[in-house]
Amino acid sequence: YIPHFLFFRILSGIGVGIVTYALPMFVSEIAPAEMRGVLGCFMQLSMVCGTLVASMLNCQQFVGYQLSFAMPAVPAVIVATGIFCFPTSPRFALVQGQRLGLPDGGEETAWKALRYLRGSDAEADEELTLIKESLVEEHADAPWSALWRN
Repeated sequence: YIPHFLFFRILSGIGVGIVTYALPMFVSEIAPAEMRGVLGCFMQLSMVCGTLVASMLNCQQFVGYQLSFAMPAVPAVIVATGIFCFPTSPRFALVQGQRLGLPDGGEETAWKALRYLRGSDAEADEELTLIKESLVEEHADAPWSALWRN
């Protein structure tokens, strides 16, 4: 049982790491500016509450390691299924369009995603302009030494 335990422990650790990194970034890219902080905090709160519940359940005698690894499969399936219902991140669409050298630089895909998310052409146009401006500003590469400077 130990090799199975270790394999699934490592696999679940990789999955949690990916979700902890990618999901908040995706949510911040698609959420309206006034809700980004709330949704980011909610994501952290959900992770902490999930860890607390898992720790409490793992202290119970009736919870074996099989159940301990099976329970997180429910939210994992919900997230994995739900991610296909969302549009492409507008920022990602622009970055990918530029990298691939698309004629419009990914603007059409980004605008369609924003139109779907915001519900109006005016808001989609305004936010697309802001995203394009932010990409121009962050395009300059910084050296690694910038991490240790003020």
